Amino acid sequence: MRSLLQDNVLPNDLCIGCGGCTFHIGGGSKMALDERGQYTPVIASDADASVADPLCPFSGMADDEDTLGQALFGDRGCGQTGLTHDARLGFYRSVSVGHANEGDFRLAGSSGGLTNWLLHELFQQGEIDAVIGVGELAHAPGGTQYGYQIIESASELHRLAKSKYYPVTLDEVLRSVHARDLRYAFVGVPCFVKTVRNLCRQHPVLEQRIRFCIAIVCGHLKSRAFAQSIGWELGVAPATLESVDFRVKVPGAPANRYAVEVKGAHTRRQQQVFDLFTSDWGLGFFKYKACDFCDDIAGETADVTFGDAWLPEPVKAWQGHNIVVVRHPLIARLLEHANKAGRITLEGVTSDDFVASQGANYRHRHDGLAIRLQDAKAAGEWVPQKRIAASYAHASKKRQRVIRLRNRLREESHRAFITAKQRGRFKTFKRKMQPRVLHYHLAAGSLTKYLVKRVLINVRRVIKIRV
Repeated sequence: MRSLLQDNVLPNDLCIGCGGCTFHIGGGSKMALDERGQYTPVIASDADASVADPLCPFSGMADDEDTLGQALFGDRGCGQTGLTHDARLGFYRSVSVGHANEGDFRLAGSSGGLTNWLLHELFQQGEIDAVIGVGELAHAPGGTQYGYQIIESASELHRLAKSKYYPVTLDEVLRSVHARDLRYAFVGVPCFVKTVRNLCRQHPVLEQRIRFCIAIVCGHLKSRAFAQSIGWELGVAPATLESVDFRVKVPGAPANRYAVEVKGAHTRRQQQVFDLFTSDWGLGFFKYKACDFCDDIAGETADVTFGDAWLPEPVKAWQGHNIVVVRHPLIARLLEHANKAGRITLEGVTSDDFVASQGANYRHRHDGLAIRLQDAKAAGEWVPQKRIAASYAHASKKRQRVIRLRNRLREESHRAFITAKQRGRFKTFKRKMQPRVLHYHLAAGSLTKYLVKRVLINVRRVIKIRV
């Protein structure tokens, strides 16, 4: 039997690779990395893929974040339990900025260290037996570096520390959860949390065992080529890349001026992320197309959401700050008690502050999504039903053009990197992408700023070499 997944999602390249479908379908269906380094389902020939349509976060048939949020949090009563609803954040009890004070959680984390601090606290309070999170995997050089795994001890949480800008999938780890009667906390980006919530409604065993869902604010998901391209740019070829630390804190620098470190068989190199051609987040190199059709930035179906506090004052501290959106009453109590005891530091802020901290994300994935939806409608292309209305009314012609050029950068980056690997030269990727990047900055009105930045980077490199 055909399905939305097979007829619409996959042909239109709108799969996020979460693996909820193959877990639910079973019978030999599995997730596999494609040529671009993105996970995609391989559905068994005799399987009925339509059973996964109500679970797929991009099928348009699955319950959206508003429906799930209402069922999870709204029915408890906004007024009675102190929850508020904001169309940009979903339901929430509180929004705050802060960091961990005890242990090495803050220095070992990407931002304020509160994600791993909370997981540790849930272990210590006897609320969970295990965590489902993304960590480094045993691998051969050039293989898959990161993936979902199960951690059953607070002492092992360091394996899950820091952001991993890398493709992951859930099907195998969910089979392990289904097989082992433990109490779990799940950590994932918003669309993965949405998948888990929808799966829990279909699988009572998962509903019983996954006690907490924790979301990490996500700009977009990257293919494996992102890690490989960073490594290659720093002199470690894809075949010899062993690991990438995507978030190395730089003492004395603003928190958003972090570095990246790569390791190969005999090489270890580090560079500030803003100095690399590959890692300009706004260009969207190696992005999953599905990310451009996602409107959940605040992890609206999660019990708590953690992100980087990209706000004027917090960003000055190189150690990092989290911005936190709390929905679950138990988590609210744990954070409140720890804050009073000085174990963590939290300061209340507003929902507007949360939006400001993720401003570029909201502009691209809310305002920009309206343009992408209207473009698809005009072209007669299938896209899933979204909460954002298709429209050009809010955007100038210039803004529309910028959004379309970002689409082209995303698409061409995949093709250019495949060609570069075939030719064995990173410069091939850069030469193919550089004219498109210049065209984009010209259209966006940021060409002069970009060129000055590149000149300064080259000057610093020359000075470093001479020293």
